[in-house]
Amino acid sequence: TLGVFQAEKSPSTKLIVKMGVDNFSDLVISNALVRPGAWNAIGEDYLKAKKKGKGVKVHDDVSYFMDDTFGYPIYQEQMMKLSIDLAGFTVVESNGLRRGIGKKKKEIVDSYKKQFVDGASKKIDKKVAEKIWKSMEEAAAYAFPKAHAVVYSLLSYQTAWLKLHYPLEFMCALMRNEKDKDVITDYLLECKAMGITIKLPHINYSGPHFQVEGDALRMGLGNVKYLSPLLAERIIK
Repeated sequence: TLGVFQAEKSPSTKLIVKMGVDNFSDLVISNALVRPGAWNAIGEDYLKAKKKGKGVKVHDDVSYFMDDTFGYPIYQEQMMKLSIDLAGFTVVESNGLRRGIGKKKKEIVDSYKKQFVDGASKKIDKKVAEKIWKSMEEAAAYAFPKAHAVVYSLLSYQTAWLKLHYPLEFMCALMRNEKDKDVITDYLLECKAMGITIKLPHINYSGPHFQVEGDALRMGLGNVKYLSPLLAERIIK
């Protein structure tokens, strides 16, 4: 996952390994589930449900948008739909709840609690309604809209695909666009692990930056300590 958009940080990598990603929908879920709000609210429960292949049944009226996540609300859109289809909110009220969740405004979220629990209790047990509310309340710490998670996951998928099929070009582009020397070192170690040969800077062959040279990567003159890319350009000229 190193260099893969939204997947290279330790919490994301651990979650992807732990939950397993079998399809694009799983990737989208992992992108949203790793956020503090969603993870604290239902993270472990979701992983257990995925492992068993069976989650919780909330109500038939909400199955069409809850079954994909084993009955656990991960996305802001699910929380909006739960408030409408389960608790009888209007669209405007559900958007007010979403805004409170999205902006992490606890006082706004709290103001909808009684309305949600009372409304949902007409269709499901009050304790279940309170449990659903608690998960939504915890999500207010930070939960993703599904639309956001899908777009992020598309970039995750594309960067992972490029790394797999075009490793030389991908790693070269990563290092050319990275200014932090410690991160470049991590990428160089990754190249070694991937079996990519790294050629040292050379006065006759190097450009100012990393470049693909045959089946290897050549370090640029600009990668030499105290040589800026501008000075490297002058030397090459």
